[in-house]
Amino acid sequence: GWHSKEVAASTITPEGHAAILRGAKIMAMTAIDLLCRPEDLRAASEEHDQTAGPVRDRLAAVPTIGD
Repeated sequence: GWHSKEVAASTITPEGHAAILRGAKIMAMTAIDLLCRPEDLRAASEEHDQTAGPVRDRLAAVPTIGD
C-alpha cells in the first residue's frame, strides 16, 4: 500500500520528489476545476453518492477491534 516504508523511501529521491509534486499539482488543479465548474462538482458528488454506498456497506460489515 501507499503507507509503507518502501513508498516513503522512494519519495526521498529526486524522481520521487518530482512525482509527489506532480501529483499534488494535479490534485490542486482538479480542485480548482471543480470549484470553477459547479455543474461538474454536482455531477462528481452525485456519482460519489451512487458508488460510495456499496463500499460503505462492505466496510460496515467488517468487525472493529474489540467486537
